[in-house]
Amino acid sequence: MRYGQLYSAAVLRPLAEQVAALCEVHDDDVVCDLLYDSGELSRALATRIQAGTVYAVDTALEVEDVRQQTRGTPSGVQLLVMDGCRVPLDDRSCDCVASLFTLGFSPAAVGEANRILRPAGRYLVATWDPDAPPAHEALLARALSQHGRSSDYLQKVLWVPARFKDCIRLHDVVRFDGFTHYWAAMVTARPFATDVAAMDEALLRRVRETVRAELERFAAADGTYRLPVDALLTTM
Repeated sequence: MRYGQLYSAAVLRPLAEQVAALCEVHDDDVVCDLLYDSGELSRALATRIQAGTVYAVDTALEVEDVRQQTRGTPSGVQLLVMDGCRVPLDDRSCDCVASLFTLGFSPAAVGEANRILRPAGRYLVATWDPDAPPAHEALLARALSQHGRSSDYLQKVLWVPARFKDCIRLHDVVRFDGFTHYWAAMVTARPFATDVAAMDEALLRRVRETVRAELERFAAADGTYRLPVDALLTTM
């Protein structure tokens, strides 16, 4: 589920900053970004902690990918590798656990979050709104469906937990410089590219044109695309 820097900058960074603010971490807190993927939430949390620790936990593949992209561990963040779904942190060791659109790739990690969380700790999960799926993702899913295809990867991206206690709605606008930027960020730079790799050239061209046509309703006068998005921040 490596997003790539294009997707991170266009979609995740502004929302990560909102989530980090709502986590209400303190200077000496121990925080876990569970299934951190791009590292955007980890970095946003680290800017809010002076004497505490941010643990960014994911699979070995994701940890290595972030190290390659950043040429080292992001400032103020310690990268940890999961063993299966096991988080390498002690029971009740964290003041806050947070995830940013990634739990669909390992729903079992919810149990680990509850294990490592201290009593009265905060566990926040950002997901897309199931009643208003984000257009930048939904366009791809609809285009594939129209042409008889689907994507397990997109289903995981759009996953929402069946139950949650409370919900805060997050609003933002996803911006792309044009269709080339959109396709590079949403397809080429992500594992979603493996879903389209098996398509023949004619089918892929039809999918691209379907997406391009739907994107036009989000086009601004300067040729950029601006797509409003709603996300949910839930406490598990």
